Amino acid sequence: MRWRLLGGALLPLLALAGTAVAAQPQVSSRVGLVRVKDATGRASESALRDTLQRALERSARFQPVGKRQLAEAARALHVPAGRWADPEHLPKLAARLSFDTAVTASLTRRGVGFRLVLRAVEPGSGQELALAFADLGKPRLRADAADRLVQSLSRKLPSRSAEPLVDTAPEPPLVAEAPLAPEPSVPSDDAWAAAMSGVDFTQDAPEPPQTQPPVELGARVAVEHFSYPTHLGDDRVAGRNMAEMALQVRGSTEGARAQGSFLMRRDFADPSRDRFDVEEAYFELKGTRWAFRTGRLLTSWGAASLYNPSDVLDPVDLRDLLAPENRGAWMARLSAFFGPVLLEGYFLPVPEANLLPLPESIGPDGAYVARSRWSRGRLPLPEGLPARVTLVPPRVPSARLSHAQGGVRLVASVGGADLSLGFVTLMDRMPTLRVDILPTPTPPAELEVTVTGSHERVHVATFDAEYSLGKLRLVAEAAAFLTRDRRARDPFVEDPYAIGVIGGDYQVGPFLQDHSLHVFLEWVHARALVGRLSDDPLGRLRRPVPSGLLARVAYEAGPDLRFEVAGTLSLKGDDGFASPRVEYVLFDRVKARLEYLWLFGSAEEGSFAPFRDNSRLEASMEASF
Repeated sequence: MRWRLLGGALLPLLALAGTAVAAQPQVSSRVGLVRVKDATGRASESALRDTLQRALERSARFQPVGKRQLAEAARALHVPAGRWADPEHLPKLAARLSFDTAVTASLTRRGVGFRLVLRAVEPGSGQELALAFADLGKPRLRADAADRLVQSLSRKLPSRSAEPLVDTAPEPPLVAEAPLAPEPSVPSDDAWAAAMSGVDFTQDAPEPPQTQPPVELGARVAVEHFSYPTHLGDDRVAGRNMAEMALQVRGSTEGARAQGSFLMRRDFADPSRDRFDVEEAYFELKGTRWAFRTGRLLTSWGAASLYNPSDVLDPVDLRDLLAPENRGAWMARLSAFFGPVLLEGYFLPVPEANLLPLPESIGPDGAYVARSRWSRGRLPLPEGLPARVTLVPPRVPSARLSHAQGGVRLVASVGGADLSLGFVTLMDRMPTLRVDILPTPTPPAELEVTVTGSHERVHVATFDAEYSLGKLRLVAEAAAFLTRDRRARDPFVEDPYAIGVIGGDYQVGPFLQDHSLHVFLEWVHARALVGRLSDDPLGRLRRPVPSGLLARVAYEAGPDLRFEVAGTLSLKGDDGFASPRVEYVLFDRVKARLEYLWLFGSAEEGSFAPFRDNSRLEASMEASF
């Protein structure tokens, strides 16, 4: 009875003590973002660092050390830039700034997209405490995605409790206990699914550690088919039956990397689209504050999502106006990093031209003759006399010093906004056409018309800005094209002009666990700086939307199913196009797409209305390995 009473009295005390221990408040982890590494060469490490730093500051679980504090401590301890996370330096930084968790971020390629991995480690031992990752479509991190990534990392961290009020040393055990052998870790089904699909199904499923092989091989295989419902004639292209394969190889060592992509394409309906060439191939050397890359590069400038007037370095295949295709350019790029500032210099030794739907010949009445459905128009000729027209195709300038091209770009983060200024001098990728009309000296009387093309030098000044307010992202972008005809005196040379874009996008969600809605809206306007904007076919290729609205609404119904509607409304020509699309991903590697592209308008002039017969239904499938 005595022991029963004693046990009955102790049980409430033990329960009360357990409740007190469980009720101890959790404390925030003091963290330092010690490394942000871009292994793709496509992102700005300073922009990634700033976005992650702000996300850590917004988190209730973390107390981040400021970037300036880390830099000052590193200088005081003589820690080289880019070496803060090294085992010999990290404990000293953590002791000086009193942070108990170090966070590193790395951006790598994943199929056709990108993966950003956050790791939390214990500074003293280097033990990994938690890992979280996010798959991105572009090498750019939005504020809302950074918040979700940081929240996922905080949930996976082991909980910390506040220190007890009285610091009492525990009694030593009478008998030393043998250490327990660690249990072998068995990946759960959720962890396996997350590793295979790239979707974080569970908060507690860690991704297995990834090791970067010295050489990686990849491939992309795609097929596409469509037919135009309206038949324009025997010689016009009637559709597309395309199969393509791209082979990719990547290799890297300490401070150097190389990458190449070789594209093979066969279009059985339009042989002009066949390709058998290098899509991208480059070699890169990288230090702590600099990087040098040379080869055939694909370069992307601009902050807008729907139209980028400042993206001028790459030549573009415009032979299908509904599916323009960027082609790589031979160049060398030198980048220098000064904290949040990135300075880039470009040198392009080989002039290259855009691929255009130019006519193959011009008839006696001035009408264009071509197989392309996008080559329509008429050369204005004097009436009353027959004409014999000779078309001389534009000749791309040769690679010599007088035709050298180059540019510079400055990228910086100021007050939470990402800003970029650039200047490029190029041999114009669009041709300048001249028309000479002379009467024949001998009868019968007719006109001798000669159309010749050339590529003149053009200077381009660019600007773009991006600012995020939670889930709202605001963008502005502009480009000024300074042609050779600065005073608008030559009727054949394009007058100087500028194109501006302003808009933003907003994301709703996630809701219903993994659904989201993304809305984009941008306004485009072009104006002549001197003279007037040309409205001929080449002018419409330079400025497909002189003034108008661009919109896109994307609904992701889980990780595999995506619905999207995009459209453009030209306010000048009262025409435009709309394209609803559905995409489905199978087995994380195969993407099937069904899309209808509808061109509308009642006028016979403009960028879209004259090509109403080119509306089409497309089906494609693409697999990446």
